[in-house]
Formats: sequence, C-alpha cells, structure tokens
Amino acid sequence: MTVSTELKDYVLDLYHPDALDLIQNIPGIQAILPGDPRMGTWHSDADGLMVRSDSRLTERDFAKAQRLRVVVKQDVGVDNIDLNAAKKRSITVHNTPLSTGH
Repeated sequence: MTVSTELKDYVLDLYHPDALDLIQNIPGIQAILPGDPRMGTWHSDADGLMVRSDSRLTERDFAKAQRLRVVVKQDVGVDNIDLNAAKKRSITVHNTPLSTGH
C-alpha cells in the first residue's frame, strides 16, 4: 500500500482560475477544488483550507477536522472563522486582505 505524502488543501469557495492553477502546481500539495466529490468529507483529511467570505468555520468544524493545521482566507476580515476554536486546536489562520478579486 502506498501512502501519500502530499498535503491535502481543500478550496472551499470559488477562486480565480489563475489562483487555482497555482495551487494545483505546488509540489507536495494535493488541491481539492470546488465540485470535487471529496469536498463533503474535508473534515476527515484536510491539512489546509482556502476559504472566502462564503464559508463559515465553527467550533464544530475545527473539532471534527483532526488533521487541519492552516486556514487561508482571501479578503478582508476573518469574522466568518471561529478564531478561538482554531487557536485552541493550534490551527493557524491567515488572511490576504489585499487580494480581493475573483
């Protein structure tokens, strides 16, 4: 049995196609994009998440996501992410306020 050493990064919201091309070509990262049938099970195997304002990440999400280590949120603010819950589980949250375009 072969074990994958790639980190799984789930892109939960829509991003510009150029951004998706970039994430898909980073060595060591397996990008799971919107529309992928595995999207519904991200809690079980996501190492990272990319979100925008459409997604809400709650205490319950973080409690279920045992492998999750990083969340990157595009746009200004992180009010859609429970920062206390992330911190409690040592999950780093970053945002990119200057990259607001699709």
